[in-house]
Amino acid sequence: MVKDANIGFAALPSATCNGSLGMVAFLDIVTSFAVSTPSICLPGVRRLVLSNGGGILLAFADNSNSVTRIDVGTRAYQTITLPAFDRPVSAVFSADDTTAYILSCGAECGGTAANVQAINATTGAAIGTSVPVWGATVGLLSGTTLYTAGSCTVGSTRADIALPCTAANAGLTNTAGVMNVINVSAAQPAITRANVGISDGYHTQMALGNNNKLFIGSSGCTDNPNSAAPTGCLSVYDTSAGGSPVIDTGRNPENCGDTGACSSPKGDVTGLTTLSGRSVFYVVSGGRLRSYSTTTSLETGQFNVAGTVVDVRAIDK
Repeated sequence: MVKDANIGFAALPSATCNGSLGMVAFLDIVTSFAVSTPSICLPGVRRLVLSNGGGILLAFADNSNSVTRIDVGTRAYQTITLPAFDRPVSAVFSADDTTAYILSCGAECGGTAANVQAINATTGAAIGTSVPVWGATVGLLSGTTLYTAGSCTVGSTRADIALPCTAANAGLTNTAGVMNVINVSAAQPAITRANVGISDGYHTQMALGNNNKLFIGSSGCTDNPNSAAPTGCLSVYDTSAGGSPVIDTGRNPENCGDTGACSSPKGDVTGLTTLSGRSVFYVVSGGRLRSYSTTTSLETGQFNVAGTVVDVRAIDK
């Protein structure tokens, strides 16, 4: 993760730091790419989220109910612990960086109840009460609309959610992928569309492209293009029309061709990006880089990248 042309950040869960494992490293990317000092010791740190302006870094550790807020300029940090936090794993900043929406993974990550809690990004104080959701491991803010995605166990019930976790578009396991649409314009955010069925698995990828298409990717999903109910790891949701997302269930073209029975899926989605002004998006799935149109169809003339591809980023969007 890079702030500007001078400094980058990395979560190093296996690095030794003052006798324990886990470090948020500050990287000098001008001269040596070396870890600069002081770094911040944080046991189990797994994921970092940087504010839009680059002044605030939020760090998330495994099996924790706290969030660490780091001032990038001074490297001062504070531990934020709120009653709503239940295995927080990520966050989404408002456009002006005054608010951070903390995504708690809940039961999917060994906790109890997934939710979204808005906090003051400067002080760490809670803003309003949390919004209960069935899953929240990744999110995206578009204007005043917050999209979140995660997974839940089919048949689960919660007193704070009217509908149980259901198997809409869940694949062949007992785990369902769910997306929620949340209006954050009011002082208390509220769900406007709940429990939209998407691919199952662990969701880490979300991007908004042209033609109002929201792309959501997961790993460890039920990826079987030949089942009675074909499944895959990529879901595409039309934010203007609503309805049910389209799930990419096509065969792996490298192994299967275009026709005939095939047991080879495309694989986990580990990278996702869009380009402004173009009806195309790029997906890393199964270690390969693929180009799609916004109709979720593979484009002709795919890339041939040597080795295993893990992620993709657009430098100039």
